[in-house]
Amino acid sequence: RCARLGDGWHPNGGTIESVGAAYESIKQDAERRGRDPDAISLVVRCELDVRDAKADDPTAPMVGAPDELARNVERFRRIGATEIVLGISGSDVERIRRIQAAFAERVMPLAR
Repeated sequence: RCARLGDGWHPNGGTIESVGAAYESIKQDAERRGRDPDAISLVVRCELDVRDAKADDPTAPMVGAPDELARNVERFRRIGATEIVLGISGSDVERIRRIQAAFAERVMPLAR
């Protein structure tokens, strides 16, 4: 349906590799249908948690150490993502603020 009608794809979950492969498949299908495959944007959604140690969970690419997260931002860019929507689950407002601050201070400078 995305290849036939959509102007964007917003997957939620999976590895960066599986998202990239699925996105390529969508673009190829769009092209077969006579559509411009580059007109379909990729906006991914991931859970965010900045930790002191590597997480190495390929199904949670935005959970881990700052250098790991910065590398994954670049990997998402390479597969064609134009945006990453970062979610922080839970209702602990102080935890959410800590994670947001850690991302801004420890990850964003590495991901530029």
